[in-house]
Amino acid sequence: MSNSSGQGYDYDGWLRFNGLFFTEPHGEMEPEDLLEAFDEYAEGSPRDPSEGYRETELATRLANVADLSGSMAEFAENIYTYEFISEQWVMVPDLHDPEGQPLDHAYRTDHKKVELIWDFDDVLIFQGTKNIITNKRKELRGSLSRTLKIEKVRFDFDYLLWLLYQSDQGNRVGSGLRVNSVSNCTTTGTSRMGEQVAVDGASEVVRSVPFISALLEGNKIDSLEADMLLGNNYLVAEIDSDGWIHVKASREDMKSLNKLRQMGLAARFVVELLRSYESWLQLPRNKQYPPESFFHRLLDICEEEGYLPIREPEDLLREYERKRDGRIEGPSAAYSLSKFN
Repeated sequence: MSNSSGQGYDYDGWLRFNGLFFTEPHGEMEPEDLLEAFDEYAEGSPRDPSEGYRETELATRLANVADLSGSMAEFAENIYTYEFISEQWVMVPDLHDPEGQPLDHAYRTDHKKVELIWDFDDVLIFQGTKNIITNKRKELRGSLSRTLKIEKVRFDFDYLLWLLYQSDQGNRVGSGLRVNSVSNCTTTGTSRMGEQVAVDGASEVVRSVPFISALLEGNKIDSLEADMLLGNNYLVAEIDSDGWIHVKASREDMKSLNKLRQMGLAARFVVELLRSYESWLQLPRNKQYPPESFFHRLLDICEEEGYLPIREPEDLLREYERKRDGRIEGPSAAYSLSKFN
């Protein structure tokens, strides 16, 4: 692939998307209305730093990326791209005028940027520093409350379990999206091994006895790192139940791409995964959870390795039988998993 189309483009930090949102416009909101509610960015100076939003050319540049499948151009046609800039000027020491005053050019920029990618009108993702994104989320909600409904996405533990099950079965989890393998995983809960069990570097966690035993004893998947296939591209991503996704730019096909293509592929993946999650939320209950046979297979793997659970997994099997029947108990019983109810 040619790198010329990505010349001059860069992104701040990692490809970590710390803000994931479902959106729903009220009435006839247009994409440009998003910026009209906020201060427009205008370049400041060391003595008068500026911050604000502006539209970017990212969507246009992605539309012009050479892509034999046409998938990047199709993705770019439906998105609107913006950035929030918070200026920070760092003084370079020992550069002064004859009177000893700091020179204007004796500063370097350390501006903080957050990329906003809106797949109009229902998915909005932020790439950038978490604390800035948290503040901007509150600002977005406050300023757009009359025109746009915004819901922060947190992944249900059982969606992550569903991803693991679909990986084990070799099934797709979205349009052109497949979980090839899951290599790292953390669980949270009350297993005898402690509040959290982490499995790192396993070629496939469904063959890892520490992970399986924690799952069978009632722990829930809190995060996972998976080798994903999006169309013809392999990428590695960490998905956390708290609602963030880190696409690893130095892994698999991503490492050979320029910065523009990396951002485009990562954003496509994040949007597609959110659409997968939205579809999962709308599945019938008996399709949202793995069948009992999956848990028995995990138990067989443990026994093959000579491990017998301290606690029989009958409670776990009953729990998921109730869930498949639509009987949700405990703290989550009153919580609607459906997008915007």
